[in-house]
Order: sequence, then C-alpha cells, then structure tokens
Amino acid sequence: MKAKSKHLAKATLMLGLIGLTACGNSGDAILSQGQLRDPEKFPHTHNAMEFINKDYLSFKNKLLSFSTDLSEAILKREDSAESNLAFSPFSISLCLGLAICASSGTTRAELLSPFGMDFETFNAYYGTYFDEMNFVRENDSKEVTQSILPTNSIWINAESKLLDEGLDALADGYRCYSYKADFKNRNKEANDAVKRFINERTKGLLTPDLGLSPDTLFVLMNTLYLKDIWNDMGNELREAEQGYAFVNHDGSKSDKKLYQSYYCPGRALDGDGFKSFKADTVHGLSLHFLLPDSGVQLKDILTSENLDYVLDSSNYVYKDDEKKEIYHTKCVFPEFVGESDIDLKPVLSEDFGIKSFFVPTYDFSSLFKEDAVFCSKARHIAKLETTKRGIEGAAVTYFAMEATSAWGGENDYKDVYETFPVESEFGYLLSYRGTLLFSGTVHSID
Repeated sequence: MKAKSKHLAKATLMLGLIGLTACGNSGDAILSQGQLRDPEKFPHTHNAMEFINKDYLSFKNKLLSFSTDLSEAILKREDSAESNLAFSPFSISLCLGLAICASSGTTRAELLSPFGMDFETFNAYYGTYFDEMNFVRENDSKEVTQSILPTNSIWINAESKLLDEGLDALADGYRCYSYKADFKNRNKEANDAVKRFINERTKGLLTPDLGLSPDTLFVLMNTLYLKDIWNDMGNELREAEQGYAFVNHDGSKSDKKLYQSYYCPGRALDGDGFKSFKADTVHGLSLHFLLPDSGVQLKDILTSENLDYVLDSSNYVYKDDEKKEIYHTKCVFPEFVGESDIDLKPVLSEDFGIKSFFVPTYDFSSLFKEDAVFCSKARHIAKLETTKRGIEGAAVTYFAMEATSAWGGENDYKDVYETFPVESEFGYLLSYRGTLLFSGTVHSID
C-alpha cells in the first residue's frame, strides 16, 4: 500500500477558485478576490516530523483526553433512542484549534483550558498533528483504499478587514485556506458557495445549508472525510455463522443480516457495567463496541473514564502466560448509519467553561482589530456509515463570527434542551493512532 500526504498532492486536494467557478453559476462569482491564502505555499515551520517525540505524544494524549470528555458531554445531551448518533471529536478539536490561533488573551486561555496546555505547546504541534492525520492510501492499481482528509478554511466577508499576520498564522501552522465571500450583499450566493465547498470536501456525503447571515464577518471551518475497508482486496465481510438476531430499541427483532469481523488479538474487556471489543480495518482504524450489561442503560456507561479505558490498548488481554494461551476475538455486528446536527454552544459554554467566545467580549485581536466580535453559531454536522465492505464518514464543524451590531443579547433567546430515556444496544468509538475520530450510539438498524 502506498500513502501520500494530501498536502503534497495539490491537484487532488485543492478546490480553490477554479473548482468553485467552473460551473459558471452566479454564486461562484462571490469569490471576487479569489483565494487569499493557500497553506501549501507556506513553509510549514511546525510540521517537521522530527518533532514527534515524548512532548508530541503528550500533546496527542491531551487531545484524546479532551475528545473523550467531549464525547461524554455530547452523548449526554444529544443521544436519543429515536435515532442513531455519530459525531467527530476530531473535527471539533481541529476547528477549535483555528479559534485558538485567531484569539488572544482571556478568550484564548478559555479555549485552551479543556486541552490542558499552553498556547506555545498547542501552536508547536497542531500542524504536525494535522499532517499526521491527513493522508490517502492507494493499492497497486491506484484505487483509494483508505483516506483521512481534514480541511481547514476561513470564509471572510468581502467587507471585513482581517490582519494579514493572522491569516498567515492560520495558513502556516494550521493548514487553513482563506476565501472571500460576500455574505452581506450576496448572501444566497455566498451560502451556496460554502455548501458546494463542503459537498466537494466530504465527497458528497454532506451538503448542508449553513444559513450564514448577512452580518457574518468570517467563518472558521473544518471539514472531514474518511474511508477504509475491512481487507486489502475490498471484499465484503461474511455473514455471521450463527443465526444472530439484532434487537432494536423497541424490542423488535431485525431481519437484517449480521456480519463477522476478522479475528483481532485479545479478548473482550469486562468493564464496570459493560463489555467491549473492537473490529479493525485493514489499515488500522479500530471500531470499538460498548455493550451495556443486562439491566444497565447505555447512557450510564458512556463516561469519559470508560471511553478512555476502552481506547487504551494496554487494557486488552492478549495472552495468559500461566495458562499459555493467546486470545483472538471477532465481532459480530450489523451495518449501521449514524448522523448528527449539533449546536455546540451549550456543550462548549456549559460543560467546558468557554463563555467569552459567545459574547462580544471575545478577544479576536490576533485576527481582527474590532473589539465587538462574537461567535453567533457553533455547529457540527456529521454522518458515519459502517457496511460489510468498510467504513465511510464525513463531518463539518464551523464557528460563524458576527459584530456587536448583530448581537441581540443572551436574554433574547431561550435554549431548549430535551432529554430522552436511552435503552439502546451499543455505543461505539472509531479511533486511529491515538485519535478519536468518531463517537456515537446505535439504537436500531431498521
């Protein structure tokens, strides 16, 4: 298998002005000044692979810790027995990184607090982390067999004046493309261009209308696409040898087939109120299943402590030296699809103490000279599909920034949150090389 960095494959990665104007639609003309920053044209002073050392591994471990904390917070708020859930802590973390780079003072400190590190450390290793988790693998026939493709971008209103040094910092250390878009005067065309961009970068899995307002000053965005297969020939998994029946949340039995993974070293984890094991793809993605014990609800086991325990490979027992036994386990599981559309504001502000980000006291002085800037929208949209052939998923996370003139005051709005009783069949984590890519739950496969 051959791997190549997407930052070294410009023809494949770049959408740019040509890709957005080729259709000839009036909406494409909104990029009147073209692409402002191309991260491939920067020397990337923070991407030297020799930086991969114990400090870099500590950086990754802190990001993983944040990802499991974030997963617990979102699962408590968003999980519902009425639908299957999927979201990407990886995409959310990368987008928060853009906000950290662009902010200053108290706001930057608040944004960094959940990661447990200072800006110098975060800034030193973000680019290395992005590059490590951005690649495509091909077989000898040039068929793509695995890809993890994050893309960072900032969309700037045509009349907004952002600091050149701030845009340079985003392009260099944070691999961030910059585009102009006339949200104020040509709002529909601007939103259409952003929609097409997301569709292109997620290989058609996501085409959301973000509904960005005419008051938008700029938008910080991460998009993510990933895929992998179970074996290097692309063959489908075999049906389970025994007649397993999947029981949906409502108690009904599904007539859909279950499939058996290939054997993985180790035996199932026996946690506090749950059991867990994983199925590995050919290139090393790990799909971890968490099954609650009888009488235990899924919501009670999806804690950051349990998620950390499941993701720690050292907790798996591979052999028993006394009994002279080596263990191999295969999973039997259904095909499933999970989705989400999450308002991140209550998660970030209430669960992680990031508050100034959402009020006009936000310090964005690293990027924007105006004092009256705040995040009016913090949204995450995702989809993950697991089939008998492999895994494919996509996500988009964005923060829309507006000026004080658009501020209506927190008391003008009431946040409504609903809690559903959860009696589901399993939760899952999708990880790769110490990074939690997706989390979610499955309640029904029908």
